[in-house]
Amino acid sequence: MSTQRSGDSMLAPNAQRESQATTRTPSKLSCVLSLDDFEALTRKRLPRQLFSYIANGAENENTIRNNRDAFRAFEFMPRVLKLVFERDQGIELFGRAYRSPFSISPVGLAAM
Repeated sequence: MSTQRSGDSMLAPNAQRESQATTRTPSKLSCVLSLDDFEALTRKRLPRQLFSYIANGAENENTIRNNRDAFRAFEFMPRVLKLVFERDQGIELFGRAYRSPFSISPVGLAAM
C-alpha cells in the first residue's frame, strides 16, 4: 500500500480522501465526552419510565455499582489522530455491514 505525506503524518490514500470529507458532530452531541454525559442528555430526551427501565438496575443496584467500580480501574489513554487510517470499528452482523455498531437491548415487551 502506498502512502502520501500530509503534514507530519503518513496517510493512506483512502484515509486521505476520508479526512477531506467534512463530517460534523450534531450540536446536541458536542458536549458528550463520556457515558455519564450521554446519560444526562438521554435523561432529558426520553420519557421518564423508559429512561428508568434502561438506566436502572434491579433491587438495590449492586450490580451497576460493581460494574462501575470495576471499570474505574481502567483508564483510556487518548492518542488523538495517531495512525487513524489503521483503525476499523466495523463489523458484519447477519450479513449487513456496520461502520460503528451501537445498540440498546429490545424493550418492546415492556410496552415502552
